[in-house]
Amino acid sequence: MMERYDLENRLEALQETGPPPEYGPELRNLAPLIRKFLPMDSNDLVTIKADQVLLRVSADILRLCSAIREPISSPLIVSGLTAARLNNFLTVVAAKTIQTQFSPSFGDWTSALHAAIQLGCGEIRTVAIDSMESQAAALQPVPLVQLGLKYHVPNWVIQGFTCLIERREPVSAEEGASLGMETGLAIYRSREALSRARSQSISKDDSCTTIGLINKEPSLRTPNFENLEELRFPAPSETLLDFADPSHNQSNLIDLLIGDTVWTVTIPTLGSTPYFLDRAERFNTPEGGQSPIVDLTGEVEKTELESYLLLVNARRFKHATEKSLGLNFQQWVGALRLATLFGHSEARRFAIGFLEHQLKQHDPFDVIDAAKACNVDEWLESQYIRIAEGRNFPSEEEGQRLGATSVLAVCNLREKVVYRSGKENGYRSGKEDGYRSGKEDGYRSGQEAEFQAGFDGGFKSGFDGGFKGGFDAGFKAGFEK
Repeated sequence: MMERYDLENRLEALQETGPPPEYGPELRNLAPLIRKFLPMDSNDLVTIKADQVLLRVSADILRLCSAIREPISSPLIVSGLTAARLNNFLTVVAAKTIQTQFSPSFGDWTSALHAAIQLGCGEIRTVAIDSMESQAAALQPVPLVQLGLKYHVPNWVIQGFTCLIERREPVSAEEGASLGMETGLAIYRSREALSRARSQSISKDDSCTTIGLINKEPSLRTPNFENLEELRFPAPSETLLDFADPSHNQSNLIDLLIGDTVWTVTIPTLGSTPYFLDRAERFNTPEGGQSPIVDLTGEVEKTELESYLLLVNARRFKHATEKSLGLNFQQWVGALRLATLFGHSEARRFAIGFLEHQLKQHDPFDVIDAAKACNVDEWLESQYIRIAEGRNFPSEEEGQRLGATSVLAVCNLREKVVYRSGKENGYRSGKEDGYRSGKEDGYRSGQEAEFQAGFDGGFKSGFDGGFKGGFDAGFKAGFEK
């Protein structure tokens, strides 16, 4: 955290007092630039005042909200929405896909949901409801009903009604009072009808199920959802002597320059890494101002920076289930290289985790190049083995890509693979031939033994039978005479 504040303080010093002595008294002049901004990050910053707090955010965020209409004035005074709720709403919007530590409490999500409904932001409303689902299910039925009625979530209302109707414990006086007379009586009638159906073993047709009973009661079928306070946008006063919110007052902007193109981003977007400390300079811009800039020309490619900024600026509410972010393999590698170069550990970990699941889909030589460029040594062994076990011997060009040491190691490994494969094939072939030969010999031997046994048995049987039959017949005939 100290590094982050050091960097932000350094940039503030550049903006307010000019360059520190080590940059020299002369400022470099910049040629006309192509300026680029990240969506929902730093383009068209608007100052919002809620309660007595000032928040400075991108107009792109406000364009998500149907309650705020164009043109968006700055400063924008919002009445009817607390600063705490607006802060939580902006925290959810600003939460990046690559952040590992993002765990708002149930109260924070409720606050963000409240603001999302007031502002008319359906995307954040959906995210908040989905994120609250498991914790909401653990609430007692009456608070769950009240939460669903307040924030227009029918599923929560139905779940609460179902629990009150089906549970064995009676509805208490406090619960009935909280629900209101009409709803409380409807719950009691539904409980009685369900109890009677169970005691009389009535078959459960639609009218005897809990949902059927809820649909019979108008106050349960179409409950009275609440309407939150509508927002008002009074005209701003001449002066804004208020407290600036530290979380959403994005004053620390920095420009990243490559050739004739400059990207304006915020320090939090870059991950507040120490790489940018002591690298910011001040330039005279064609627009007549002076801006802190980090010149990356010759060190970073434009396509790499585009991919990296897309990765670090990806929002959870847009990209939570779309980890590819629309980047191909080479773009991911470029983003990973810059995450490594800039020291953004979370972005690096996220990119490595995504790419590891698709390494087998790509050429092993490309993966090895990426592993070396991005310092991911754990990818190398598996790719060397893939090359050694491949059908084709590495070409001269591929050998140059690997380097002399690596290609010799791969060739040695390939020899072992071929030897082991031949040995295993010979063993398997010999084993199969021996098995087949033994089987045939055994069959032939068994067949001959069976014939001999049959011959011997038949001969003996016939001889014994004939001798005995003739002897008995002759003896009997002589005796009778």
